[in-house]
Amino acid sequence: QKYKHWVKMADSAIQDGDWHTASEAYKGAVELDSTIVEMRYLYADALYKIKEFTEAKRHFDFVYSKDKGRLFPEAQFWLAQCQKAAGDYSLALRNYKKYNKKGKRNPDSYSFKKSAVEIEACTWAINENRDDTDLIINQLKSNVNSSAAEISPFWHDSILYFASASLNNRILSYHVP
Repeated sequence: QKYKHWVKMADSAIQDGDWHTASEAYKGAVELDSTIVEMRYLYADALYKIKEFTEAKRHFDFVYSKDKGRLFPEAQFWLAQCQKAAGDYSLALRNYKKYNKKGKRNPDSYSFKKSAVEIEACTWAINENRDDTDLIINQLKSNVNSSAAEISPFWHDSILYFASASLNNRILSYHVP
C-alpha cells in the first residue's frame, strides 16, 4: 500500500515537472523495496535530472549490473554520464565505448550520438589531466578588464594578451598590445 502511494506521488510529480519531489517519492519506494530494478532506474533518472550525480551513479550502476541493458538499455549511458560528471573519465570512457558498441543498433538515437562525442571528450580529459602543482598564480597589480569585457586576458609564450577599452573624451577606444 505505501509502495504504491510513493510511486503514484512520483508519477504525479513528474507530470508537474517537479523532479525534486519525484526523486523523494522514488526514494521512499526504493527504501521499501530496493530490489525492483525499474524503480531504481526511475529513481536514478530523477536524481540525474536534479544533478545528484553521485547518488544517481550508484543506482544506475545497480540497474546496469542487474539488467545488463536488456530492459533498460540506456542505463549504461546514464551511468557513464554520472561517472563523467564525477570526474571519473576512465570509467566513463569504458562505459561510453561499451554502450556505443551496443548502441549501433540505433545509430540515430540521442544517446548513441552523445556517447560518440563523450568518448572524444573523456579521451581529451584523460590526456589533458596533468599535474599542475608547479603552477604559479599571481594577481595582477591593477585591473586588466572590467566585468563587461568581451575578451578575457590570456597568456601565450610568457606574454599576457588583453583588450582594454577606455572612455576618453567620450570616445571609446580599444588597445591590444
